[in-house]
Amino acid sequence: MKKIFLIISILIFSAAILSSFRLSEFAENNDVKWEYDPYSNILTLQWRSMDFKFLPYESFYYQGIRVFRMTDPVLMEGTDFLIPDEFAARWKVKKGIFDIKFTQDKKRITVSILSDIPMKYTYKSKKKIFQVQAEAPCFLEKDYYYYPEMGIEYIKIVNSKDLELRFNDVEELKDYQPSEDKLMISYIYDPPKTPKKDPVIIRKSSDPVKFSRKKVCIILDPGHGGKDPGAIGITGVKEKTIVLALSKKLRSHLEKMGYSVLMTREKDIFIPLRNRPKFANSNNGDLFISLHANFAYNPKVKGFDIYYLSKSASDDESREVAAYENNVIKLEREHKQDMLGEIIWSMMSNEFENESITLAGMVSRDLKKITPANGNPVKHARFYVLYGATMPAILIESGFLSNRSEARNLVKANHQDKLTKSIAEAIDAYIVKNYRKFINGN
Repeated sequence: MKKIFLIISILIFSAAILSSFRLSEFAENNDVKWEYDPYSNILTLQWRSMDFKFLPYESFYYQGIRVFRMTDPVLMEGTDFLIPDEFAARWKVKKGIFDIKFTQDKKRITVSILSDIPMKYTYKSKKKIFQVQAEAPCFLEKDYYYYPEMGIEYIKIVNSKDLELRFNDVEELKDYQPSEDKLMISYIYDPPKTPKKDPVIIRKSSDPVKFSRKKVCIILDPGHGGKDPGAIGITGVKEKTIVLALSKKLRSHLEKMGYSVLMTREKDIFIPLRNRPKFANSNNGDLFISLHANFAYNPKVKGFDIYYLSKSASDDESREVAAYENNVIKLEREHKQDMLGEIIWSMMSNEFENESITLAGMVSRDLKKITPANGNPVKHARFYVLYGATMPAILIESGFLSNRSEARNLVKANHQDKLTKSIAEAIDAYIVKNYRKFINGN
């Protein structure tokens, strides 16, 4: 038995070596500086103007405040280290469009598109669409960007390597290419003022159907509950408690506006993930809003995020958030892969994705006035709790319980009231803007 165990150990270690590189050799060939602190057990690596922190025998590392996971752990070999190849593959120099940057001076905004190779572009002035062509694959983290606060309707990747940008209500648009690998677009954007809300919206005289908020059913889903506490914050507060309080306050604001509101749970009970969108569908919901609170290994990370359902994830952070939220499925007694459900979900996701993106963008715009965002807050990933909802659906991560200041704020009634009022006003603005869909649905 000992011999077999030894052979297996050698094979595992050999496999790790084959899929890893020696840090000493890598540093010598790639202008890398590194040091290991045995007291804190942290390996720090400086490469390409970035700092990375590793923990030996762990399969994750930090780049700034972002956490990245690897298939294999970092191993120590004497005074040297073996680091999985996937680390270098992620951060190696890539060819193609790799970044989009925004600069703003009052109402003047400049978008810079950066590439490692020459680009060509065309501008369709009537539609206000830029089409940017590159000869190599695009390496942006997301395939769809939504920036309503910048006057941009969308930025999306086309054919895996080209970009398409569409602007909305911008003025004095100027485009220039200071070099073949950089494109700059400058314009004026003055965000429209939020119109006053009327209690009743009336369609044109040719079709005098009235839109009443009472006909719109909004489903609120407080995440986790019962035996599933969700994230446990640095102050000891539980996610399930926070999001139930937020949901009740949000329901109160929406009901005051005249909406019909239902909640998937109104007390501390456990509800399987798939039962939540089923509840929304069976009650003919028009919108599905799932409320959560986030957690990160780095206590400095803070801000809200808003997710919509997609087969792929916006970035590694989004993928990890979805994996964490989906992990609760282990607590469910019955969990089988539903192949027919997968097909149906794929069909429905296309139908409601754009509406969910719009809703997420409007909620994000209003929430930014109350609390900071975690980077670009509108993101996408495959969340089971949104799976199968036959309506626009979003998941709101209201803040990080791992951040001491946000954890303290999220338990304060005044802060909860401000957050939920902002979300309610954004939901109302979305429904008012799209009321024809809700009339047709009722």
